[in-house]
Amino acid sequence: MVENFTFIANSSLLEQLYVIGQQIHFETVDGR
Repeated sequence: MVENFTFIANSSLLEQLYVIGQQIHFETVDGR
């Protein structure tokens, strides 16, 4: 239970970081 909850939380966090990274990458490319 706890491990599953932690895994879900980590997946959500990683997904958010990935989305933020994509946004920053897009802005950087668009800045050029």
